[in-house]
Amino acid sequence: MTRPRTLYEKIWDAHVVERRPDGTCLIFIDRHLVHEVTSPQAFAGLRASGRTVRRPDLTLAVPDPNVPTTPRRDAAGNRLPVTDPDSAAQLAALEKNAPDFGIRYIDAVAPEQGIVHVVGPEQGFSLPGTTIVCGDSHTACHGGIGALAFGIGTSEVEHVLATQTLLLQPAKTMEVRVEGKVGPGVTAKDIILHITGAIGAAGGTGHVIEYTGSAIRTLSVEGRLTISNMAIEGGARAGLIAPDATTFEYLKGRPYAPKGADWDDAVAYWTSLATDPGATYDKAVVIDAADIAPSVTWGTSPEDVVPITGTVPDPASFADPSKQAAAAKSLAYMGLEPGTRMQDVPVENIFIGSCTNSRIEDLRAAATVLKGRKKAPGVKWAIVVPGSGLVKAQAEAEGLDRIFIDAGLEWREPGCSACLAMNPDKVPAGERCASTSNRNFVGPAAASTCPLRSRLASRSDSRFVDVRLDPIERREKERNGMIWKAIASAAAALALATPVLAQDKPAAAEKVSLTRLDCGTVRVNRLNAFSDTEAYPGQSRDLTVGCYLIRHGDQLMLWDLGLPTALKGAAFTATGDMSATVRRSLVEQLADLGIKPDDIDIVGISHFHFDHIAQLPDFPAAKLYIGKNDWDVLTQNPPPAFVDPTPFAHWISGGGKVEPVARDKDIFGDGRVVMLDMPGHTPGHHTLLVRLAGMGPVLLSGDQAHFQENYDSEGVPTFNTNRADTLASFGRFKGLANNLGATVILQHEPRDVGKLPTFPKAAE
Repeated sequence: MTRPRTLYEKIWDAHVVERRPDGTCLIFIDRHLVHEVTSPQAFAGLRASGRTVRRPDLTLAVPDPNVPTTPRRDAAGNRLPVTDPDSAAQLAALEKNAPDFGIRYIDAVAPEQGIVHVVGPEQGFSLPGTTIVCGDSHTACHGGIGALAFGIGTSEVEHVLATQTLLLQPAKTMEVRVEGKVGPGVTAKDIILHITGAIGAAGGTGHVIEYTGSAIRTLSVEGRLTISNMAIEGGARAGLIAPDATTFEYLKGRPYAPKGADWDDAVAYWTSLATDPGATYDKAVVIDAADIAPSVTWGTSPEDVVPITGTVPDPASFADPSKQAAAAKSLAYMGLEPGTRMQDVPVENIFIGSCTNSRIEDLRAAATVLKGRKKAPGVKWAIVVPGSGLVKAQAEAEGLDRIFIDAGLEWREPGCSACLAMNPDKVPAGERCASTSNRNFVGPAAASTCPLRSRLASRSDSRFVDVRLDPIERREKERNGMIWKAIASAAAALALATPVLAQDKPAAAEKVSLTRLDCGTVRVNRLNAFSDTEAYPGQSRDLTVGCYLIRHGDQLMLWDLGLPTALKGAAFTATGDMSATVRRSLVEQLADLGIKPDDIDIVGISHFHFDHIAQLPDFPAAKLYIGKNDWDVLTQNPPPAFVDPTPFAHWISGGGKVEPVARDKDIFGDGRVVMLDMPGHTPGHHTLLVRLAGMGPVLLSGDQAHFQENYDSEGVPTFNTNRADTLASFGRFKGLANNLGATVILQHEPRDVGKLPTFPKAAE
């Protein structure tokens, strides 16, 4: 008798092409959505290898993130050019690549164009029980109709195009059950924000979440898409909601949905996908729907959630010291004070749109709130961006566009818009934005991402209010010039986002310099270990091991501590996956600069792999900074077999000071040296941003990527701990590099050694 299975297990099992002894599976991919940002290198790889697209009929290309939301045709109907050269180049490449490889392509001016995660379900291209991938982290959205959908990197885009398969490890299963009836004014966005606040931003790590319960079952398909879209904000690989009659009604008659007898067969199969009675999950969470209120985020993580009636928390209220530090940093970045009522928080900008809240029901709800009213005088920038041309046409047929325009908001063309901000829709520097996006992160993934500042530039009289207020009180607040939280409830709960890490122009502070130290060389005999899609068969390569000295005024910091000095003079071998050698120790190189080990104030570790930590014991007087999740692994008793905690023994025993870094960490408090949370390679992996007065921003990669080709393709090594986190970190890292105009230094790439002055000289 077959054991009871979950929805995830049924879809997974139906798509296994080959199961390997280690549990890794070759999975067939039913649907591949392609856009212009993550596909150019993939198509170039196909051309270089002489390959074709294996199943063009299962692939759909949609121009999306780079497409401007301003008019695309002039008054005479002529197509307007895309003014940004990088965006224009990526869009032109997709427009050529799709027909060249026989892929269906929706033109940027076609009525069907829009956000890829709106277009897929809208066209019936996304279907229950299918596996769906796209080079975009929020592909999880399609789980709202019962598809196993997840984001992939550029190298995987090429692999799917060429083979229609992926090599993957099965995920753990997690149930989030929301039972009961939600209160007035509570939307799907409020539900998922509440869930994320309850489980934390890493609560779903390693899992695929299935959302169940009566509160989920009563949602429309649009609401379900919002829920699944934000599964990754809770750390999950994907989100799933079992298909039912609501799903079938939504999909019936859509262009790519089955027809006739095929439809009946499909519905019968989709109905069978529901989790079996008696099936068990690896993890389960139950939430009472009555506890969910209209919600808003106050910080820079999706778990930083409070009800609209709540207040900004005091960092001291968190029991975990790392959360205290993270909260304090978030408040400093957001320009908020503990105890501030959320309804007293001013906002200067409004964005209604994104793949969470740009469908017709979202726009109808927003228009219901705005009808006959005007935006508050303090709101300077307010845009409404429909999710597709079809949504836009429907909204205009219903007169919703006139309501938005009469209220003082801009009515735009469809697109990704200010969420990813790879187009001109960027929130002005240093200002708050009330956004229906799925992102409130620090950096380019947030709705207000653009020139970055750590303090707010201005205030306004526009604030949040509770959508559940009675009409008399609501009108009174309107007369006082407030902007309602109802705009967010209309298109779901608002997520505050303010630009991050540091300043457009740092305030006067200590002089900073950066010196590269040689910490050895690794000869990799099997380069395929650095690609879980086997992109480098038969290849080998020498990789450098870089360590870095940062001077901040009279304080000294080392970033990464290199290979063991026992390898000094060791010869490379042709056997095994790799071998390594060291020429000079860190202590010897620092002596050339007149620096003794006890002079080092801080050691920062990108992650716990042996080639980044071995010489740590030589600096016992230094305070150690390391990712909290890595520290948690190192301090397990006993430690995992793949981790050697020996170099950390002095700090683990309490002999040295240590600060586990939960998120980002501004080391000196002035934005010049910042550890950036980039998990995936290891659970607590960090990279480092160093702002130099002369050279400008420098990004040290840790092991986000090991060499240039690996960086370009966003390849994931076989030994990474989390593929989804790795890909999300690639997005953040590359976005920061682009927005800051930073010099990227891949710490293992020999070609990047020359980007910094030759030792003993320093970059300043």
